[in-house]
Amino acid sequence: MEYDKIFYIIGFLITFAGAFLGIFKWVSSQVQGVRDLNDDTRKELNDFKVKASETFATKDNLDVRIDQVLDVLKSISTRLDNFYSLLIRRD
Repeated sequence: MEYDKIFYIIGFLITFAGAFLGIFKWVSSQVQGVRDLNDDTRKELNDFKVKASETFATKDNLDVRIDQVLDVLKSISTRLDNFYSLLIRRD
């Protein structure tokens, strides 16, 4: 009778260990899937950050461009004033 109880306990422990290892492997695979998804998402985010920094103007870059446009407008205004003064002298 003692051997029956011992085999019953050993069988229960083996079943419990198998179930525990199965659950552990399943959880481990789920965690690995989430890590892979996280890595892919992080890579896509970094690619987007690089594209956004290349595409969109920075404040410093925008200030330089605005200064260039204002200088060109000032130059055009000066030329138009000179042209207008020449027209007035001719008359």
